[in-house]
Amino acid sequence: MKLLHIIILILIVFRMDFGFSQTVVPKEENNAIPQKNISNTREETIREESLEEKKLEAPVSKKAKSSAYRSDAESKDQNLKVKEQQATQFSNLKKNVQYKRIQKNPTPEEQKQLNEVVDYYGTNFPNSFEYHYFKFAASSYDLKEMGHLLEAEKLKPNNVDVHKMLVACYYLKNDTVALRKHLKILKESNVIQADLIDYASDMLTSSSKNAFLFTHGFDDSYAILYQQQINGYRKDVQLVSLDFLQSESQQLILKTKGLKLPASLVVDTAYFKKLLEMNPQNNWNISLTIPKEYLLGVKNQLYVHGLVFVYSNLKMENNFFMNDYLWHEQLNKKVIYSYQSDKAKLLSSNYLPMCLLMKKVYVQKGDVDQIQQLDDTINRISIQSQKKKEVNALNQKN
Repeated sequence: MKLLHIIILILIVFRMDFGFSQTVVPKEENNAIPQKNISNTREETIREESLEEKKLEAPVSKKAKSSAYRSDAESKDQNLKVKEQQATQFSNLKKNVQYKRIQKNPTPEEQKQLNEVVDYYGTNFPNSFEYHYFKFAASSYDLKEMGHLLEAEKLKPNNVDVHKMLVACYYLKNDTVALRKHLKILKESNVIQADLIDYASDMLTSSSKNAFLFTHGFDDSYAILYQQQINGYRKDVQLVSLDFLQSESQQLILKTKGLKLPASLVVDTAYFKKLLEMNPQNNWNISLTIPKEYLLGVKNQLYVHGLVFVYSNLKMENNFFMNDYLWHEQLNKKVIYSYQSDKAKLLSSNYLPMCLLMKKVYVQKGDVDQIQQLDDTINRISIQSQKKKEVNALNQKN
């Protein structure tokens, strides 16, 4: 039991969570208000006008017309500000929903606010990119609303947020041709970075045969899909994205594979725990990127296996040997030793749990060489992932 507590402690210390890429809606160009040439010429009349009449008439006419144009311009500026405020409100709401650590669905109040923005655009800008994109984004991956996403793609074919959503849709529809197309677009746009793909390779290598692999956010889920769909690696592993699990389509995929699902419509920490408990015979693996709040309720059934947790009601006696074999023979470990991005440096911290557990066993065995090698690696990771202080504190406790 002590070893299990150490595992969870390590997890809490080194938690690395992936986040939803904030939706950025490109601002539409602000069309200039055309200025008309105001003519003051009039047909000549028989009656001669006095100089005073002319002086009074012309300034009043110009002022009235100028005021009308100014009022029209101010009205359009105000409408543009409201439109931008609504787009910002939607983006911030979606960001807050995606970054919540205990629940994937929006709350009823959050859903109401999302729908209000969608209604605003539907009433005022029904043919706009924002309306179509927001209409689908507010639906929690409801494929019945996919037509709006396709309309958004027509309006802005290079928008990466649209391609992200389309990847999710085509995955849920099991349309592998379209799925591969949009995964390649995201890779070419460097949205799915090479470091993420390297990390996903090690995550899949860590996974058990025919595992159901839980993921949490964009980076781990999409990089895994890229490895499976483009590189054909470890297609035996079934991705279970907590984000996609909001969709009836994802739930149907799991049901067709014989899983029992909780009756709740809310995907949260309680749903996660219930799903595991209802299907104890299944081969559950859990990405180390999942927030710790989801794991605390099942911590006594979790075992570190490379870059995943294995959920098991049986004690895994050979856990050290599996990690040792993965570390020395199978993992590429590129995000530790040959990273290209700052994100990879942070991701490298997820190798620390297995390293610390292996070191603990090697200390018991008195294997000085292995201890030194692991110490060097642990030190390297703790520095580049900015976890030096936490690692030192944990070593002192051990």
